[in-house]
Amino acid sequence: MYFKHILKFTCLLLLIALCHNQAIGQTKSITGVVVSDSANAPLEGVTISVKGGVSSVTTDKNGRFTLNAPLGKTILVYSYVGYERGDVEVPESGEISISMKKLDLKMDEIVVVGYGTQKRSKLTGAVAKVDPEEVQDIPVANIAAALRGRVAGLGVTQVSGRPGAALR
Repeated sequence: MYFKHILKFTCLLLLIALCHNQAIGQTKSITGVVVSDSANAPLEGVTISVKGGVSSVTTDKNGRFTLNAPLGKTILVYSYVGYERGDVEVPESGEISISMKKLDLKMDEIVVVGYGTQKRSKLTGAVAKVDPEEVQDIPVANIAAALRGRVAGLGVTQVSGRPGAALR
């Protein structure tokens, strides 16, 4: 009699553990396409992420993307330089089409910095531009050496590469 109760209890715990593990790791696949609202042309390089999540992807040359998200209500956040940011709820089918509206700014006023984009008028530092054609055929070991003398106010110091070597 005692053995039957232990066996039932063990089976019940095993059943609960199996059901719990299946519910935790479930995701759904979301596919879609991102286009420009004015030209209806696909946009390459748009960042798509799950709101409140850590996973993100970028669109391919045809504007298509595939992303895995947890089951349930999912909201996607999308952004692209020169276009309005936005978010959209994913339908049950998991397929979505996003149309992005172009910002009403001149691209000369926007500067891409290492951590995002800013308007040129809000930058506190200097901004310089070097055309890739200027440094493309220069035989140097690194890009810093190629920029020497081409950007005002840029100092390039090269050390020996030996650990602990003093700067000259």
